[in-house]
Amino acid sequence: MWRYNAGIYVDESLEKYGIFAFTTTAVLGDMKDASVMRKFLLSVGIENFVCGEQTHSTNFCIVSKTDSNKRFCNTDGYITTDKNVALCVFTADCMPVFVYDRDNAVIGVFHIGRVAAEKLFLADVLEAFYERYGSLAKNISISVGPHIKKCCYEIDLFSMLKEQAFLKGIKDIRSFRLCTHCEKFFSY
Repeated sequence: MWRYNAGIYVDESLEKYGIFAFTTTAVLGDMKDASVMRKFLLSVGIENFVCGEQTHSTNFCIVSKTDSNKRFCNTDGYITTDKNVALCVFTADCMPVFVYDRDNAVIGVFHIGRVAAEKLFLADVLEAFYERYGSLAKNISISVGPHIKKCCYEIDLFSMLKEQAFLKGIKDIRSFRLCTHCEKFFSY
């Protein structure tokens, strides 16, 4: 369940674990504009963050607090075990995907669109959780934020991710209910 407040949606299912997973709406401006993003992040108490140039790839980085305020090239996701470093991805109609291992306190956020979904990006991410952190499927929660839905796009993106998650043993996967094209999000 996502809660709306003043231009942002917060994922309550991850909030109960102390994770501030959120997505912004167009009401707050274009977060790709560095000054808009910085002003917003400071307004919600976030000083340390990582983000990058997304290329619809299946590339992701393992980051720590020492990477704070860096921009990564050709990167569509981040994983960390450090607290107090925000992992930022930019999405319009693509899916912001939050993956959390509650047992090992590992969090990741990923930008996944049709191309990355077809290349099994989520399956690769989950494999990294299993291999690098010893994560168990039963301890992983996946929350998919606002994205374009079947009502406005010929492909059901969430179904593609759900299948990858299930094949990797994940049962706890949820999707945001609103369509980015129908609502007040950036959309093409």
